[in-house]
Amino acid sequence: MVKRDLSKKVKPRAVRKRQRRTRFGREFYLWIAAGVTLIVFAIWFFYSDVFRVGLIEVRIETENSVVFSNERDILSETDEVMSRRILGALPGKNILFIPKKKVASVILDGSFSIENVAVAREGWNTVSVVAKERTIYGAWCERGFAQDKNDSREDTAPDTDLNYLSKPLCYYIDEGGFAFAGKNPQDPLGVSVINFVGETRGGLPGGSVLEAADFGRVRDFIEGVRGMGFEPISVYIDGANYFELSLKDRDNPLETQKNGRIIADFSRDISIQLQNLDLIRLEKKIAPNESDWGIILDYIDVRFEDKVYYKMKQK
Repeated sequence: MVKRDLSKKVKPRAVRKRQRRTRFGREFYLWIAAGVTLIVFAIWFFYSDVFRVGLIEVRIETENSVVFSNERDILSETDEVMSRRILGALPGKNILFIPKKKVASVILDGSFSIENVAVAREGWNTVSVVAKERTIYGAWCERGFAQDKNDSREDTAPDTDLNYLSKPLCYYIDEGGFAFAGKNPQDPLGVSVINFVGETRGGLPGGSVLEAADFGRVRDFIEGVRGMGFEPISVYIDGANYFELSLKDRDNPLETQKNGRIIADFSRDISIQLQNLDLIRLEKKIAPNESDWGIILDYIDVRFEDKVYYKMKQK
């Protein structure tokens, strides 16, 4: 037997359709209102001064007798990074969107004298940047470089103590052996002195200071290597008076993979060593590249007048 409840009113299809349209209309306008509210809030959030960085504080921590970094430069770099637009459209300097890693990276790339950077928010709208300088343990300096032409005083300071700070051209060495750039604060010409910086290891020849003649030969060799298409990324000096340049292969001058080293002796004739390297580069006598043999260049030794040694190693 089939029963039917006649007390229930069955809604006609037209009524149900009208109700669906009405409900959809209400939800549509509700979503529109929510979207407009969100856009207004976002505009207020990113453009209001309430959420914008009001102050950037820069502090340099150092154990050196001279501060090599410049607070104004760090402040300018920080301000430039934080002012960049968020997602390419929204204004920067928002207190809740501080690009800490990017700020630290730009500051470290801009100054070899800074060892690490800490970026943090202090209070509601203040950003604190603390830069810690490397501690100096030694230096390689060249006497008389970029001296004021009107200054007739001779440089008579000894090369064995902290008087190297009075010299205008130096590579400063920290405890870990990293050489970084320095500009003499007392230099009236304000000359930026660094031609090359990188890592160092081992002892320094002749004590804590590299003499001017040796310094010049090292610099000449580095520039000669660069002129052949190699890009040195670090330099090593030990008590045997030779140095190694780790290579970043720009134009593939030897048809080998990058990170090879060049071993030279700056106590000997640099021009002959450069000629030896140039012959190897022109004749391309180094073994085939990694893709063929699974090996890469370890080093090229150009210290000897009549021979050039090189070594390949497994990847």
